Amino acid sequence: MNKILVLGGSGFIGKNLLSIAKDSNNQLFVITKSDISQSIEFKHCHFIEGSIKDTDLIKTVIIENDITNVIHLNSNLIPSSTADEFQQSFEDIVLPTFKIIDLAAILNVQFIFLSSGGTVYGKSDSKIDETHSLNPINYYGYHKTVIEDYILFKHRTEKLNYLILRPSNVFGEYQKFESNQGFISVAIHKLSNNESLEIWGDGSVTRDYLHVQDLVDIIFKLINANVKNEVLNICSGIGYTLNEVIKFISLSLNTNPKITYKPARNIDLNFVVLNNQKLFKFIDHDFITLENGIRRQVNYYKSII
Repeated sequence: MNKILVLGGSGFIGKNLLSIAKDSNNQLFVITKSDISQSIEFKHCHFIEGSIKDTDLIKTVIIENDITNVIHLNSNLIPSSTADEFQQSFEDIVLPTFKIIDLAAILNVQFIFLSSGGTVYGKSDSKIDETHSLNPINYYGYHKTVIEDYILFKHRTEKLNYLILRPSNVFGEYQKFESNQGFISVAIHKLSNNESLEIWGDGSVTRDYLHVQDLVDIIFKLINANVKNEVLNICSGIGYTLNEVIKFISLSLNTNPKITYKPARNIDLNFVVLNNQKLFKFIDHDFITLENGIRRQVNYYKSII
């Protein structure tokens, strides 16, 4: 059995990771200041009050519980974050993360980092594999590449065991519907309430979308297969335009969308679709289709309103 320490377990992806852990044959320890420890669906996890800045606490938890893997999910930026927000994130997230990576190298614990396949690569006209150069054009992507670079440095110099995972655009249960991030969930909320949906550009922006259930299943599959020291895209590998996504949502909701098209932003790339062939060298996986994923998210939205 793997003993896994989760940092950032109270976020949308973290909650999904914790909720399926009971079926993964892994034991999870979660450092958080959130009250999710009181939720019945997470009662199988071990919660420790603290934050990513509590390096001494994290060291103690790792040693006393024979932790084998650290999963890092912490982030407080989004693609539209400003320079000032990045500077604050550097203090709150990046520098503490460096210290935890140092600990993982010293204590021989695998460090698993959730990066961003949608923002680290930069411009491309074709599917992007893991060898593509990193050229982020927003602070969210840049802060992910800074941490990635430190992980690889520690692997070269101190033999850190790691996994760098680059998921595409993730959506699914526990994601906020009233937010400025997460196009599918935001669109479901607005179209359900007959509100106008703002689109930056003409709707031709193309992305591949990943249901969060696929992501967390793959994380556990990689851990259980003892995959180490790899950079992997986690993605469906199928691109859809924003207009196509809106069509799927409208069909699922049986509604006519109101759309406001606005000038394109320079923080958005027009085409980002990832290649997942390297992933399949290590595990097998059948992805939830975008249509089915959207139907699941619509049903989830209806269940919580």
